[in-house]
Amino acid sequence: MNKELDNYANIRLKLGGDNMEDKLMEMPFPELISELAVAPLYILMVIVAILNVILNRKNKGCFNYFLIMGSWVYICIYLLALYFFFFGK
Repeated sequence: MNKELDNYANIRLKLGGDNMEDKLMEMPFPELISELAVAPLYILMVIVAILNVILNRKNKGCFNYFLIMGSWVYICIYLLALYFFFFGK
């Protein structure tokens, strides 16, 4: 078992040292959330959320209401990420 752990530690050192999870856990919250401002997949999700709010604003129903609320959450998180991206450093 120790030999397996030693092999794992050597592989980690060859691949770049510390684990990526350790780096993420050490990042402060403003720096971490500001990374969302330039993440392409999150930008795409925010565009879809904006379209959802615009196109479904007059539709009624419980399911549609929860989708629009979720879209507003995505949009607010992105606005917070933009704030920390420009003013957080």
